[in-house]
Amino acid sequence: NKQFDNLSEAQKGIISVTEKEIIEDVSSAKLTDSSNSELNKNTEFVQNNPVPDSSGKYIDRDGTVFEGKWENGALVNGKFTTKEGKLAEGEFRNMELHGKGKLTFSEIIEADPDDPDSTDMEVITVMKGDWNEGHMVSGKIILDDELYEEGTFDENGDLHGKGKRIPVEDEYEEGIFEHGDLQEGKVRLMDDEGDIYEGEFVNGHMSGNGTYSYRDGKLYKGGFQNDHFEGQGTLEYP
Repeated sequence: NKQFDNLSEAQKGIISVTEKEIIEDVSSAKLTDSSNSELNKNTEFVQNNPVPDSSGKYIDRDGTVFEGKWENGALVNGKFTTKEGKLAEGEFRNMELHGKGKLTFSEIIEADPDDPDSTDMEVITVMKGDWNEGHMVSGKIILDDELYEEGTFDENGDLHGKGKRIPVEDEYEEGIFEHGDLQEGKVRLMDDEGDIYEGEFVNGHMSGNGTYSYRDGKLYKGGFQNDHFEGQGTLEYP
């Protein structure tokens, strides 16, 4: 779809790293059972520190640090930090974010080999909201302190239902999404040639009332249907 052309592959790649995959990075800790005996059998701990009964810190052999409130050998409220710096904070069930929570991690986006001026870039992603067994079901995704997506999400981490996406500066998509694609709402989007559409959006197309600004200065205001001018409208010249 036209509206996603300006979303870089790097940005898409960031979001494709789902919260489930990040949580699974610490699966070697095997801290998924409520039984203390199972935990102790499968896990070795720094300085042989025991599983806390109520609150405390717990360090796994891979360097992951778990800290917070515990019940029956499982973390229910607190945080864990991996040696790579990934941080999960909030409420937990079966060692996965469940309830209110926040996940913070960084990714290195490699330089574009076809762009001599491109360099590697670190992007910090924050996912904050309501979680269900390791999946964020509603909330916000923030990239380097800038809002990227907000709304409700499916199990793959894609906007599904009411939401908003800001793919790049000065652009937005807002309305009803279906598995990541805007179906109905309003947008402000720029194509590869620099033309800008701002207006209503239906079934994946420019449909309804809107404006279309050409890079040469022409401006159309009026009706659209399936990405074409339709109905009443005016065309202004610079």
